[in-house]
Amino acid sequence: MMMTFENIQALLAQWFACAETFLHIPAPLKEELTSRWHANPPVSLYEWGQTFRGDLLQSRNGYPLVPVHTIPYTEIHIEKLLRETGVLADCERRVQPPALCLSHDIDYLASTLQMTLKRLISQRRLKLYPHGTHFLDSLERLLVLDQQAAGDQTGVSTLFIPCPSRSRNPLRWPTQWLIDPSYKTTEPLFERLKDLVSRFHCVVGLHGGFFSLSERLVAQEKKRLESAFGHPVALVRQHWLNLPTADSLERLSEAGFVIDSTLGWNGAVGFRCGMARPFPILLEQGRVLWEVPLVLMDGPLFDDLQLSEKAVVEQSQRILQTVLERGGCVSINWHERAAFSDYAWDGAYAQLLEWAAHAGFRFQSMDKVISTEKEAQPCNP
Repeated sequence: MMMTFENIQALLAQWFACAETFLHIPAPLKEELTSRWHANPPVSLYEWGQTFRGDLLQSRNGYPLVPVHTIPYTEIHIEKLLRETGVLADCERRVQPPALCLSHDIDYLASTLQMTLKRLISQRRLKLYPHGTHFLDSLERLLVLDQQAAGDQTGVSTLFIPCPSRSRNPLRWPTQWLIDPSYKTTEPLFERLKDLVSRFHCVVGLHGGFFSLSERLVAQEKKRLESAFGHPVALVRQHWLNLPTADSLERLSEAGFVIDSTLGWNGAVGFRCGMARPFPILLEQGRVLWEVPLVLMDGPLFDDLQLSEKAVVEQSQRILQTVLERGGCVSINWHERAAFSDYAWDGAYAQLLEWAAHAGFRFQSMDKVISTEKEAQPCNP
């Protein structure tokens, strides 16, 4: 299958954008390779492009349509192609300490009927919570673990907080009622959430609603969250990791987001888009959206894969060992309720953070990581 001129150009631009996050490719060499591959692109480059774009676009409500990659295939392909071309030795590796971005999606402040129904549907488990059960003590426990792992560093936790807008289509209201987080910024518990953000110096990002992209509501949600916290919001992670349209990432950028961390998987763990570090996604009109890959999440590990605590720790360590060896930086996500007694997922989280700290990971918020990455780039795409 032949590519058009435009497709080759875009493919090469994205390939080099990924490559230059961990390799310094001298400008004359980059120009030479671009010219050579533009005229006669290697088959493996095209195959990589198909896989990479598939990871960007081919999912169903955040669930993969093909098996998930457990290795950073993009980085491996970049090194292999440069080696086969005989120029890998001419590219200096950018050395940075491995890092973890600790994130928490704040789906619930307290137990709800919707939460009970979702657990019944997904896990065939009926669990009724006492009236007034809330999850902010659980969140505080997770933030304490983050701080203990980070030591003298502060402000290492990123919280993705929803402010969903109501769908314009009444037929979607039942689905939205069930799926979207249902609390409001005016609730008393939200004030305690804001207090936790302040005390632990958390970075705040938007947890975009399930229909926020398909109905172009995400800019409204961003504005509402900014109003609640009194400062701009540049980070986003879509609820359910839902990117429903081919131009979903374009829409996030158009809404004013600079950093995204939606590219992980429901139902599985691994390297979506094959990168073990933040990378720029090149969009239309010269826009760039920086992606912080989400490689681990509590729900897929415990609920979908049904792993024991010991197996969760071991599986997570295997994934992060690869990040460690490559000097990468990724995000992991434990939800606000993970330390609540009915879940008890915080034990695995504590073990994982302790292992990561001893292994040499540093802990940083996503905005600081991206600032570092931009400074390291020879020239922004």
